[in-house]
Amino acid sequence: MDRIARPRRYQYRRAGGGRRMDRSNEVIRILIVEDVESDAVLAERRLKRGALRFSMRRVETQTAFLEQLDAFQPDVVLADYSLPNFSGMRALDLTRRLSPETPFIFVSGAMGEERAIECLRRGATDYVLKDKLGRLEPAVRRALQEANERREYGRTASALAESERRYRALVETSPDAIILAGLEGGIIMANERAAELARFEDASEIIGNNLLDFIAPQDRRRGRRQLLEACRTGCTSAAEYEAAARDGTTFPADIRVSLIVTAEGRPEGLVAVVRDISDRRQAQVNLQASLARLRSTLHQTVSALSSVAERRDPYTAGHERRVAELARAIASELGLSGVQIDVIHTAALLHDIGKVVVPAEILTKPGSLNRFEFGIIKMHPRVGWDIVKGIDFVGPVAKTILQHHERLDGSGYPGRLGGHEITTEAKILSVADVVEAMSSHRPYRPRHSVREALEEIERGAGVIYDEPAATACRRLLRRKGPSKFEWEPGVAQLNALRFDGRSSRSA
Repeated sequence: MDRIARPRRYQYRRAGGGRRMDRSNEVIRILIVEDVESDAVLAERRLKRGALRFSMRRVETQTAFLEQLDAFQPDVVLADYSLPNFSGMRALDLTRRLSPETPFIFVSGAMGEERAIECLRRGATDYVLKDKLGRLEPAVRRALQEANERREYGRTASALAESERRYRALVETSPDAIILAGLEGGIIMANERAAELARFEDASEIIGNNLLDFIAPQDRRRGRRQLLEACRTGCTSAAEYEAAARDGTTFPADIRVSLIVTAEGRPEGLVAVVRDISDRRQAQVNLQASLARLRSTLHQTVSALSSVAERRDPYTAGHERRVAELARAIASELGLSGVQIDVIHTAALLHDIGKVVVPAEILTKPGSLNRFEFGIIKMHPRVGWDIVKGIDFVGPVAKTILQHHERLDGSGYPGRLGGHEITTEAKILSVADVVEAMSSHRPYRPRHSVREALEEIERGAGVIYDEPAATACRRLLRRKGPSKFEWEPGVAQLNALRFDGRSSRSA
């Protein structure tokens, strides 16, 4: 086991508190792991052409790397994949462990698709080939921007949580507007903060007004119901309104109304605590924007991974996208939840990513596959699962990919699972996959018609295909037509795919 000290600064960095948000005028610190000095010089020159303000240090051993990671505290790490005394993957693992917020970019002479995917899965931010150093400066800028957005997202989420905690702790004594009123809402007393929010010179001017006067007209009916609810139940009632000041201005407010009772339990009046939540609303808007950026990044990553498999097999170009659209439509037709629909769509986009390990000559072979070749093809669901299982998707995306070739009768692969063992998402994906694969051209056969694909699904419904999914698919295609899902039906009259899955081929 490595004996690596973990200085406090790394722990501090992980907590997200030690880095300033605006780095636009600071010198960027770049640590490059490279044993060939001339290659490091070339990278430095290329970065200087991009007008980056940076300071670079080069290391080529693990000891030197750890020392500089601690002392230099780089903003970004660049690393060659292969080194005589050190491994780029080892440098990546150490960076992820000791300074997880620091972007890590591989700059290597050669990197195949499988290796690149593994690097990204292990936590690399990007990779740049040495013969394409023109990508280095944009990659560094993008990595720094994304890292800053992640830190900003963490700060925003932490600030919001802290704000809510303080609100609960200070609700009774904080400088919010505190108003005492009779059971009908007539104001008896108010503090200075109430006067400030309502744009009065003095709190005494508020006395005699009604609580509902300080709620915007469009919200007053709802406000009256809140007062009645507090009087009826004796419990604190809380709601958000557009509050109205005396000068006509409005602001978002959280208003909590509680019933005041005497020692004998007799209702005596109401107390309202009014908090201006303008800042909180803005923080929520900022948080949603950050989440939207993260969702966009995830979508782009999924699309990039999906395109890897397509590049290996030109005959299936667009297959993942078409399957994803059909599977999502089937899930919607069945009334699944939004989360399940998103899981199915994402899994469909990635369901053939495991084919990156299948030789191209097998993928594009025009004739039937022998037992050995088909055995290699059958590996792709498990390989796909291995690739994406470490990604924190919202839902069983990896499991859906693993099971998309399973069949209800146990004739599928790789696990030969039975009906109750297969997830709903995988059952839907398998139906969409078969329909699209049959009605698209392949090197070993011309395309079938959509009618033939539907006949295959009908014959297998309840036997090897999920009956609700098959029924929904038939209903969709007959109602909307195949053009809705962006492929044209074929006219070939060939045998349907065999049910047992042992010698048939599908995308």
